[in-house]
Amino acid sequence: MGNIFSSNEEKKPKEHVTPSSEERPKNPKAGGSFATELLDAQNKYRSIHGADSLTLDEEMCKEAQKYAEHLAKLGSLSHADTNDGENLAFRGPTLTAQEAADMWYNEIKDYDFHKPGFTGGTGHFTQVVWAGSKQFGAGYAEGNGGAFAVGRYRPAGNITNAGQFEANVLPAK
Repeated sequence: MGNIFSSNEEKKPKEHVTPSSEERPKNPKAGGSFATELLDAQNKYRSIHGADSLTLDEEMCKEAQKYAEHLAKLGSLSHADTNDGENLAFRGPTLTAQEAADMWYNEIKDYDFHKPGFTGGTGHFTQVVWAGSKQFGAGYAEGNGGAFAVGRYRPAGNITNAGQFEANVLPAK
């Protein structure tokens, strides 16, 4: 149940150079701030749409971190076998939490609130603001010339049953 966003504004370098610890976003498993920063950025967007704030779930962060590391080793984006909602992002050579949140949320420009529903070009946005999602976990890893972000949402959004988008993806207040 997920969405993939890839932006390679900067070409992948032939040799990957890992940024210094001051430049690199910290990961949640090392007590860092990436998950918290991504949570905060998304909660600001959620508040615009009248959705309650997500809460950070430590176990979901561990799972998302493990999956981000898996994606970095693979060097490509693919969804996990999970019942959680999942947004993925890639950018080379690094990616901040705010950039990931912005990439996902900016799909709002293509969402039609007069014809609510799922479309491939708006699924990241709708998952970010999905009112029914309550818990969140995030992971971040670098490898293969880029940075990989994983956002997990529970319960999952983008449920296509009748009335779900109208009830969970609200216009800006």
